[in-house]
Amino acid sequence: MKITVDKSTVTDALKRVGHFCSRKSSLPVLTNIRLSADGESLTIEATNLDQYMSVSIGASVEVSGSVLTPASKFAAIIAAADTVD
Repeated sequence: MKITVDKSTVTDALKRVGHFCSRKSSLPVLTNIRLSADGESLTIEATNLDQYMSVSIGASVEVSGSVLTPASKFAAIIAAADTVD
């Protein structure tokens, strides 16, 4: 998966989806978010088994794909990333 997205757009999407991701869980998969890139969008999904949230944002997708990643680590990577104009 290889994508280019606007940092502020991803940050806003992560804030919305992050509320549906468990911080600590007996099922470690619930602390993750799913990123799916296809066409011209990136979809970010999370669940805590009671609720589910999916947000799609515009993206330049060079290589499509999907991945499950820890929500807190991904948010930290995005926060530390440089903004490219």
